[in-house]
Amino acid sequence: MRKVVIFIIVLLGVFLRGWGLGNKGLWLDETISFHYADPFHRTFLSLIREVREVDAHPPFYYLLLHGWLLPLKKIYKDRLIIAPCEVVREGYLRFPSFLFASLSIFMFWLVERELKGKGWGTLLFSLSSYHIYYAQEARLYSLVVLFSLLSLFFLLRAENMPLYWIPLTLIWCFALYTYIFFLFFIIALDIWWWFEKKRKFLPWFLSHVFLILSFLPYLPFVIRRLMTLPTFPVKVSLKQKILSFISVPLNFSLGEVLPFPLSLKILLFLLILFFLFFPFFTSFTRREKLPLFGFFIPFFLLPFLPYRSHIFNPKFLIFSFPCVFLIFSLSLEKMRKEGRWLLIALLVIGNAVSFSLYRMPSLQKERWRECTEWVVLREKEKEIVIFNPPYVGYAFDFYYRGKLERRGFIHDSSLQDIEKFSGVFLIENLSPVAFPSSKPSQLLKKDFLPVEAEIFQGYIGLIRVSLWRRKDLK
Repeated sequence: MRKVVIFIIVLLGVFLRGWGLGNKGLWLDETISFHYADPFHRTFLSLIREVREVDAHPPFYYLLLHGWLLPLKKIYKDRLIIAPCEVVREGYLRFPSFLFASLSIFMFWLVERELKGKGWGTLLFSLSSYHIYYAQEARLYSLVVLFSLLSLFFLLRAENMPLYWIPLTLIWCFALYTYIFFLFFIIALDIWWWFEKKRKFLPWFLSHVFLILSFLPYLPFVIRRLMTLPTFPVKVSLKQKILSFISVPLNFSLGEVLPFPLSLKILLFLLILFFLFFPFFTSFTRREKLPLFGFFIPFFLLPFLPYRSHIFNPKFLIFSFPCVFLIFSLSLEKMRKEGRWLLIALLVIGNAVSFSLYRMPSLQKERWRECTEWVVLREKEKEIVIFNPPYVGYAFDFYYRGKLERRGFIHDSSLQDIEKFSGVFLIENLSPVAFPSSKPSQLLKKDFLPVEAEIFQGYIGLIRVSLWRRKDLK
């Protein structure tokens, strides 16, 4: 009976990850994914060349996405495409992430079975709103979770059969070519491997030699990219770092969308931390320590690294996310009945609240679809669109079907001949990590007057669009 219930919950988890996959518009990072994977203007080689020069992540996810989109190039080879949204639907672009997330549920069950669990973790993982959130995003994070679970499974199998180091090494190689921070997960698993027990050195050594040699060709590009990342223009306070630290177990356990006041978040953080630390106060096997290593080592390390261009975000640690639910599975096995039901109630209610908020049509990460429609309804001939910062043009161009000239504001020269246009649409991304320049509006005031503006508020981004008309045409 228990297996039947777990199977039904797993099917429910797959359904929830696919429900409304294409209902909401893309946000900026998703359109950047499409920009790299664009099958109409990219080849596999040109994709690799561009990603290695300008993106913070290696290209493996974008290559997979490019392969997924490639059939569209043949289907629409005779059609004039003005905007990608005409042939690439949001749900189609996000489908690989949904697929990776669905496979992750199955892999979680296999890992939990290796740890002699009874299925509690699989049940709760299936209902995780945090996982659902990233299953519906055309980014690499859903794939990283799958790589984490594959790593745990093959590493546990490699204890008794060294041949499993072969698929494990390949998984690690693909993971590093997807997400640089996955290195910290590999380090955590290595520490567990040598903890408390002598191992055969040769399989481990050969695996890591292969891993180093396979990643060596890409390493110079990683180093150069890290050295050229722009410095975060605002100093991150200790309070912000602590809040980021607190948000890791909170978001992993209860979901990305948490509308709770700070005092309640701190209380929930302490309660979740108790359940995560609970296995330390019980007797547990060496294999059961694996998820503890997989979560706590990166958790106490990554939030306090000196990030140059971003505030720390819990998704940086997403490779450790499955370990949280594996730890909950251990806790549920060893707790008394009262504590067990308290943990289940906390996770089910918290994820239900987060999921219900995420499902609201009004809650979108960024509202580029509506922003583009606003411009289309007001545009006239001899007008121009200015993006500030310049990279927000990726999101606008995905939806824009018009013919206005578009430019990104890089420096003052971007507006040097602006007076030849009768009107200007200034599109600014006011998100916490965007930091648009204040110069465009100052420069426009010389020859233009603002006549209309609109704010498009999203869950993680704020877009401001203003329309300017030339003074002599008033």
